[in-house]
Amino acid sequence: ALDSLTAALPPAIQHASQAFSVWLDRPATISVDRVERLSLPDAADAWGEATDLVCCLTVEFTGSLTGCMLIAFDSPSGLMLADLLLQQPVGTASEWGELEISAALETANIVCCACLNALAERLPTSASGPLLPQPPEFRQDFAASLLQAALMNQASHRDELIIAHAQFAIDNEAINGQLIVLPDERSPEESP
Repeated sequence: ALDSLTAALPPAIQHASQAFSVWLDRPATISVDRVERLSLPDAADAWGEATDLVCCLTVEFTGSLTGCMLIAFDSPSGLMLADLLLQQPVGTASEWGELEISAALETANIVCCACLNALAERLPTSASGPLLPQPPEFRQDFAASLLQAALMNQASHRDELIIAHAQFAIDNEAINGQLIVLPDERSPEESP
């Protein structure tokens, strides 16, 4: 059920936070403010204003649970993350170039793989087993457009989703982000 996934997310994200810090070889955290189950219309409001420019990193996964994970940042926060990852002064990156996108994609790879591994260990036995991530994708668009694209498959099969509101920080520099988990209709967690 969605309840077991909701309960498993905070410790799984804590595991992802440790991997994030190890990968960067510097103090870094991902802390969960709250995990919400929202209706699809309410989810759009929770993700920011429809006219906000957002960068989104998407990792689809298959296995005992299928769906996708998204890490979303407003554009200034995403570029700040890229600067910190590229070890350049904050404010250096002013647009999403090849290096900035590559740094963001590697972040999605590290964070989502660690989170999925921890989720696989924490889900009930009916849904246990490996979760296999696909290569991450980068998109930048307005929040409403990105959310509509991400929810297209889920909207026809599901009327709510899970959003983990996460705060990212590197060297005590806060970067606002959200981690969104969208299980899809093929997921065994739908079984009674």
